[in-house]
Amino acid sequence: MSVLLAFIVMLALFGINVPVAFAICAATFVYFFAAQDMSAVMVIQRMIGGADNLPLLAIPFFMMLGSILNYTGMSDTSIGKLFMGGLGPGILCTLALMVAVDWVARKRGYKPTRTKMAGIGEIAKASVGAFWGLMLMVLILGGIRYGIFTPTEAGAVTCIYCLIIGFAYRECTWADVKSALAESARANGSIMLILMASAGFAWILTWEGVATDVTEMLMGVSASPVVFLLIVNVLLIVVGMFLDGNAAIVVLTPLLMPTVRTLGIDPVHFGIMMIFNLSIGAITPPFGTTMFLTCNLTKVKVDEYMREIAPFYVAFGLTLMVTTFYPPLSLVLANWMPV
Repeated sequence: MSVLLAFIVMLALFGINVPVAFAICAATFVYFFAAQDMSAVMVIQRMIGGADNLPLLAIPFFMMLGSILNYTGMSDTSIGKLFMGGLGPGILCTLALMVAVDWVARKRGYKPTRTKMAGIGEIAKASVGAFWGLMLMVLILGGIRYGIFTPTEAGAVTCIYCLIIGFAYRECTWADVKSALAESARANGSIMLILMASAGFAWILTWEGVATDVTEMLMGVSASPVVFLLIVNVLLIVVGMFLDGNAAIVVLTPLLMPTVRTLGIDPVHFGIMMIFNLSIGAITPPFGTTMFLTCNLTKVKVDEYMREIAPFYVAFGLTLMVTTFYPPLSLVLANWMPV
């Protein structure tokens, strides 16, 4: 009963746009106060324990890296198995969207922005200009792959690298560094609050055996990984239509992962699929957060938005199906990374 009450409180707070961290914290406290045999002190212990994790140091470093890159003009990047796992689906999705754009452009008679393709000389000149930015990816992936530094240390190394390049090309000032530090501090504060809150809520789900119950329910429907993935695809897209992606990940990951492991589905593959589904849900009515943001920024009505995005849903859907049912697309490059 206590865990059901916590879920109701959390979903209600999500519904009125309370920030994710505060909504989860409130639900966690409600559970501990409603459960007669639990001490409220355990709430704090579980939340602090969620942040007491050395690999989490990678988060502030890479948030800092992103802020620095905004001021130095270099291209952003990321690391790890999920990053590498996302490359294959990302490239496939890009190609599918390019086909969709080409189809729309030809159908409507749009003219190209230039009359001919860039020549070798132009490409070479652009590549030279982007050399130090491209080397950032080499530094991160190469350094981790060959054991020069850990993923956590990679964030610190690349921050220093970007600062050196930014100052060398006079594209970064000390005022920019100050602004980058402030931006990353605010962003990290938000992320760490979510992580701490979700650690407490995840413990509740484990203690109450909710994840086990969900696994038994799903396995009762079918023990086939294919059927499970189809069900989860639909579930995640629908959830993505109503909930913010961060909130959906925090709530659903601890519920679904036991079933994922039971069925022998690779967690990296499932993680990529989960993010992809929630992203599609976020651009889909009735309450897709990205859809509303896009319509607000472009001053476009939702019905007009829906007409224009239809060809791109086809591209997303085809990419999602390939990503879901062809795991090597996500895992070949992900398995290249060290554990």
